[in-house]
Amino acid sequence: VLPLQFKPGDSAKSLGLTGKEVFGIEGITDTMAPGATLTVVATKPDGGTLTFPVISRIDTGVEVGYYRNGGILQTVLRQLVAGRK
Repeated sequence: VLPLQFKPGDSAKSLGLTGKEVFGIEGITDTMAPGATLTVVATKPDGGTLTFPVISRIDTGVEVGYYRNGGILQTVLRQLVAGRK
């Protein structure tokens, strides 16, 4: 799960989002920094698209590590396995 926040002035209503869209997120990289600006591409049921910027709410370097590893549990398990070698 990647927590995202609309940029100031944007909202689901102002962007015309209905909840029926399929969302893609651009800008997720191995070097993603806390609070990065990412791009959401919303594909509407009729095939039209809407692109808008959002703020990643991964707010710390530790949280970036958790995200890269697939979550806190996976991070802890990888650390445990690495410690057994």
